[in-house]
Amino acid sequence: MPTLRHKMAALVGAVLICSTVLLSGGPASAQSSAVPRQNCYPLSSCPPTPPCTVGNVSAGVVVVGQTITFTLCGDFAPGASVTVVVNGTTVFTKTATNGAVVVVITVASQTILQVDDPVNAPAICGNNAVVATGAKVGGGSSSPTGTFQLTCTSSTGSKGGLAFTGTNVMLGLLVALGLIALGTVLVVLQRRRRQTI
Repeated sequence: MPTLRHKMAALVGAVLICSTVLLSGGPASAQSSAVPRQNCYPLSSCPPTPPCTVGNVSAGVVVVGQTITFTLCGDFAPGASVTVVVNGTTVFTKTATNGAVVVVITVASQTILQVDDPVNAPAICGNNAVVATGAKVGGGSSSPTGTFQLTCTSSTGSKGGLAFTGTNVMLGLLVALGLIALGTVLVVLQRRRRQTI
């Protein structure tokens, strides 16, 4: 027959597990059933690489601290050198893969964009453009464009800085410490109760 001590230990354990799951963002989501090309063998058994869709893309409205990933598809020739220009400033040259280049941009401030590794480029309050230009399959060149609107605020009311994207570790630590303290108090009370009987 379970004693009060066993019941309390089970309750504290259940609360700890539930709080850990809730604070870590819940259970992991299911992975895609598609096998990535780099993890399948032989290569002929891999699913075909989907072709990229040629054209311009828009990331919509962004704010300081946000990161955007553009896949700029221009039906580029395999291995073509593609020049990436951000707001009129040439930042680097990339090698095309599967007809496209990937450009990752972090909005560091209202005036600075960090591109890929990072290379700094000018930011503009309002419309910003990332243009990738390179040789196209079959000849000629292609210049797909990625755009986004940067929302700027006045410096008097803005704190700036990066957006918070993680979990609040301190909250989880405080909850865990509180539960440990509660469990300790209950065990001590149970022992005192047994000694007085």
